[in-house]
Amino acid sequence: MDALADIICAGLDVVVVGTSAGETSARRGHYYSDPTNSFYRELHVAGFTDRLLRPDEDHLLPRYGIGLTDLAKGVVSSDDGALAEPDWDRSRLEDKILTWHPTAVCFNGKEAFEAWSQLSASDWGLQASTSFEGIPVFVVPSTSGRVLRSARFGGRTRAEWFAALRSWLAATPGASRAPSPTQDDRNMGHPSRDDQAYILAADIVARFESEKRAPYLDGDGYLRYGERSAVHLIVYRRHNNQKPWMVPLEALREAVSQSCALGRPLRAGECNALCNRRGTPISILLRLLPDSRYRTP
Repeated sequence: MDALADIICAGLDVVVVGTSAGETSARRGHYYSDPTNSFYRELHVAGFTDRLLRPDEDHLLPRYGIGLTDLAKGVVSSDDGALAEPDWDRSRLEDKILTWHPTAVCFNGKEAFEAWSQLSASDWGLQASTSFEGIPVFVVPSTSGRVLRSARFGGRTRAEWFAALRSWLAATPGASRAPSPTQDDRNMGHPSRDDQAYILAADIVARFESEKRAPYLDGDGYLRYGERSAVHLIVYRRHNNQKPWMVPLEALREAVSQSCALGRPLRAGECNALCNRRGTPISILLRLLPDSRYRTP
C-alpha cells in the first residue's frame, strides 16, 4: 500500500519526486506536512503559486501545473539514510512519468535523484546526463527542515534553484502553466501577513527543534524541547523538568498571526486566551525570532 497517493495527471509542467513520505506527512495524509519543510514556501516565493498553499491543499497543485510523487511509495521514513535498495521503485516511477508525460521531472534533493538514476549528481539544476526518454530532469536542494534555508548549493540558495526551475519552465514551449510572478515574487517576495505567519511559525518550530531550548524572558533559565506530535509541541519548564507543557501548534500559529498584526511578539498575558491561560511558553517561543521578523514590510 502506498504511503501517499500520487498527485499526478496529464498536462503538468513538472512532477516533483521525493524520496519517501515522512512520518508527519504519512500521518496527516498530505505531502510535505512537516512544519519545518519549506516546500510550499519555495513554490510560492519562486512564483509557481499565487499564494502560500497549506499542506492540506496539496491536491490543488495540478492547477499550477505541478504533480507530486515519491520514489519509495511503500515506505514511511523521515530519514533518507534509513532507506535501502529494495525500497526504490524505479520502474514504477518511470512508468508513471512516461504515462502522464509532464514537461519535466524535478527531484526534491540529490538523494532522490541519485537513488533513481544510480548516477552521482555532479551539479544542481538541469541534468544533462539523463532523462525519462527525453523528458528533462531537474534537481533542486531538498526542502527538508534539516537543510538550512540560507545554505548555498553551487553558488545559489534553495530558493534561487526553485526560481531557476520556474524560469526554465517559463522558457520551455508547452509549459508555463504556473501564474506569472508578482513584483514581490520577483524580489524573492515579501509574503502577505497570513503567509508570513505560516512561515514564521514553521521557523520557530525548526529553531526550537534545532537548539533544543528557548530562553525565559528574563534570561534566567529556559524551556527545554521535549518532542513534537502532529498537533502539539511538548516542552519542559525550568522549575520542574518532569512536568510537560503541551503547546498546541495551532495556538502558536495564531499567536504568530496576531504578533504580525501588532508588529511585535505577543506577551504572556496576551497569549493566555490561546492556550487556556497558559500563554507563557508560547510567549517565550515567539521570542526565538527577533522582533523585526513580525513586521510586515
